[in-house]
Amino acid sequence: MELDFIPTDVSGQSDLDDLGEFCIRLASTVGKSVAVTYENFHDAAILKYSPDGQAEYVGKGLSNG
Repeated sequence: MELDFIPTDVSGQSDLDDLGEFCIRLASTVGKSVAVTYENFHDAAILKYSPDGQAEYVGKGLSNG
């Protein structure tokens, strides 16, 4: 499943918290991890959320090399 959001709509901590809550609920509901990635870079996660409510900042996801 792929869902899109406009990154510029996440303009502060409250918006980031809302995105995180959504991802955690989605992960819990489907029983699978959820990854936030750049568009068309499915293997380059920025954030990961697990079904048990854990959140992990993975990094930029893309390298300059």
